[in-house]
Amino acid sequence: MEEEELQKKMKDLMIERGFKQSINDSKKLIKRDTQYIPNIEELNDENKGLWIAHDKNDFIKMFDGLLDYCADEESYDNLDWNTVNYQVYGADYYEEKFPGFAPEVYEILAKSTEEENKVIDKRIPALKIQQKDVTLSFS
Repeated sequence: MEEEELQKKMKDLMIERGFKQSINDSKKLIKRDTQYIPNIEELNDENKGLWIAHDKNDFIKMFDGLLDYCADEESYDNLDWNTVNYQVYGADYYEEKFPGFAPEVYEILAKSTEEENKVIDKRIPALKIQQKDVTLSFS
């Protein structure tokens, strides 16, 4: 039993030291990269952020991992788009979808989706779902 406790204490000590080292490394990075941060009133052309020119290859590198992630459409487009399209449902729909509640609960849910409670999206254009291949070009 003593050996197990000793091993546990050693493991905990190693984890604690590693954690402290990570914090110290982070503090060093912050200190190194934030020697002087001007107040907003002190910003001028010499010390404000600068635009950096990028070429096509920079964007390819930037989004390369995203392209790998999105290669299989099913793995990234898993949103049920019907959940963002408003519909009026009756109590029977809610009773079927969420069984086990009192009938009054289904009536309340049905009331909440009546047409008069509908939030109308007046932005132009309203949500339009398009799935297509797109080619970006930079000139």
